[in-house]
Amino acid sequence: MRFSPLSAIFGAFALLGALTAPLSAQQLERRIALVLGEGAYANGALVTGPNDAGLVAQTLQSAGFDVTGARDLDTQGLRDALREFIEKAQASGPDTVAMIYFAGYGLQSDGENYLAGVDAEIDNASDVAINTVRVSDYLKPLAALPLKARIVVLDAARKNPFAASGQPLAGGLALIQPDDGTLIAFNAAPGTIGPEESGPYGVYARALVEMIKAGGAPVNEMFDRVRMRVSEATKGGQIPWSASRISAPIVFLAHTAEAPADQRDQFAELTTKPVASFNAEDAFQAALARDTLQGYEDFLAAFPNDPLAARVRAIVAARREAMIWRETVALGTSRAYWSYLSDYPHGCHAFEARRALRHLDVAVEPPASYEAVSYDVPPPPAAEIVYVSQPVVYFDDPVWAFAPPPPPAAFYFGPAPFWFAAYPPPPPPLAAFVLPIPTYYPVAAWVGPPAYVAPAPANIYAANIHNTVVVNNVTNSVTITNAAGQNVPFSPGLAATGAAARLQPGAEPLGAAAGLHPGAGPLGATALHPGVAAAAAALPAAIAARAAMRAAPGAATMLPTRHALPTAPSRLAPLAGPKAFPGPRGATTPHGRMGAAGGLHPAVSVPGHAVTPLAGPRATMPPPANRAAHTGPRTGPRFSAPHAGSRFSAPHAGPRFSAPQASPRFSAPHAGPRFSAPHAGQRFSAPRAGPRFSAPQAGPRFSAPRAGPRFAAPRAGQNFSAPRAGPRFSAPRFAAPRPAGPRPAGGRGGGGKPQF
Repeated sequence: MRFSPLSAIFGAFALLGALTAPLSAQQLERRIALVLGEGAYANGALVTGPNDAGLVAQTLQSAGFDVTGARDLDTQGLRDALREFIEKAQASGPDTVAMIYFAGYGLQSDGENYLAGVDAEIDNASDVAINTVRVSDYLKPLAALPLKARIVVLDAARKNPFAASGQPLAGGLALIQPDDGTLIAFNAAPGTIGPEESGPYGVYARALVEMIKAGGAPVNEMFDRVRMRVSEATKGGQIPWSASRISAPIVFLAHTAEAPADQRDQFAELTTKPVASFNAEDAFQAALARDTLQGYEDFLAAFPNDPLAARVRAIVAARREAMIWRETVALGTSRAYWSYLSDYPHGCHAFEARRALRHLDVAVEPPASYEAVSYDVPPPPAAEIVYVSQPVVYFDDPVWAFAPPPPPAAFYFGPAPFWFAAYPPPPPPLAAFVLPIPTYYPVAAWVGPPAYVAPAPANIYAANIHNTVVVNNVTNSVTITNAAGQNVPFSPGLAATGAAARLQPGAEPLGAAAGLHPGAGPLGATALHPGVAAAAAALPAAIAARAAMRAAPGAATMLPTRHALPTAPSRLAPLAGPKAFPGPRGATTPHGRMGAAGGLHPAVSVPGHAVTPLAGPRATMPPPANRAAHTGPRTGPRFSAPHAGSRFSAPHAGPRFSAPQASPRFSAPHAGPRFSAPHAGQRFSAPRAGPRFSAPQAGPRFSAPRAGPRFAAPRAGQNFSAPRAGPRFSAPRFAAPRPAGPRPAGGRGGGGKPQF
């Protein structure tokens, strides 16, 4: 093959095209997110849950994420939303970054983490796995998808109101190992919880939003910064945790070339220089930034007598115990649980370990000699045991009276923004399940989405990332101001055009064009301006169907979340028409029958789900042509019209072929209940003597014939006897009983096979 300079030039262009391929439309990074906030718990309301979710949702929208979100879901609602999101991620493609954020109550049991819906009823440890959502059931299928990265944030390690009596539940969340390409983050270290918060927002959500908006940091480093900000804000009382196996370079928001030099901090020093090379205060920050067992032990080796050493020992104690328990559960053997109890006789999981031994049907107390497990970490020294000899560990325990940690130096990363400490509460949510919409504060002028990120669906924050956005749900208006305090023109198309800065209430519904799931329809009695609607994160399809049924205009009542609405089908694909199984009274829907008393307005349409009023063919039955033969019983509800030629068609609801109340079995019907029109020549004469076909006076008492099958034709001269236990009379044909005597002339009754 001869060398050609022209081919070399074309080859160079081809190589350049390959290097810039990630900027092509086919390979742009797509971002999707599911944000859930739980607060309306029956056992104890959590003020911060929905607000935190709303705050995170709008921030992710500004960073280019296609966000779906919901609040106050019951257990089935959580499952529906998570399942739908995994299906969405599966269809999104390999260049997708998928993120899940959950704010609410989380629990751990037997090494697994669980999320509690607002309807969770947990009286003891055995209720956890039954009445909550297991996280691994959704992490595993998400990890199996060929995605660019997966980010799972559980803002759920807090003091929970469950199992108030009996054996206590272990506190916080269980330590888990992320899969390849996955980052998992908790608002508090495994086995620990944060201090209680009164709202309106949690410190972890505010720190996460701050670090996303600060921009410039890779995703792994960004969560390290979140941990340091939360530790600073809580004076060491709460230390978040994250573990990452993401290798792809992912930045939520990037710094442009216009970023000033003083904004480039020296955070990298905290994770690269040896811990012993710092002074005690900076060494603590270095250990906190790394958040590894080795990093904390390096601090203790270099500064064993520093006032911060006691706090670090408590951090090490909680981490070591979480690691040993994780390995114990993974082994699941009696000697593993005996080994744990030997190290932690009063540890956070001592109750679980003894319960597991009883399930293994072995003695709780270890034998005189057994082979103890050699864990990956050394056993705890005596000085650590005091910190983990209780079910719940939190670093703000006044008994320990730790010295507060110093704030990080300003040159490691910038100070918190002005809104961090006093973020105003959001207005009331728009409708059922919709997340709150807090005030959106802008990012710096030199911060913006990376060039390789595909544009997000139209939303008000992506179009105004450098402006302040205030949504007023009362007047259905949006106010947008720039850094100079000037009103910014805004149009329904989410672009800064010449429209009025402060929009008046509009008449357009809260629909697909406003950022909701396609076909969701109005979510409340008040029509909202598209700008207001676009500020709300889109509802998952299964939850949008619930919202339409719960908050329809003209609905008589609002149903409770935990009882009112039928769950979505097992597959979330749109249904072709109404299902046949019954539900509450009212209209026939894919989930049953709902009426105004159940919160469903007749005019409301559910996306992909047909709604048929009761006046339709399934609700009423046309009068039969032969009323004498087909008239139903006087008190029987909802009897379907018999099909042509059918025999004894079953009703939609109620007992099968129950006898009329006025007489026992085989009594004469009042007006022909449940009997198809008799064929020609068929006789169904009523028995002459009493109910239940009593025996005639001059003959045996309906004893079963010794020879022949059940309900065989009677021999000549033999009385027709009833079966010994004839509950259903399945024999096809039989003659009406007559007094003893010779068989009368004529044949048996005509054809027909009655069922009872």
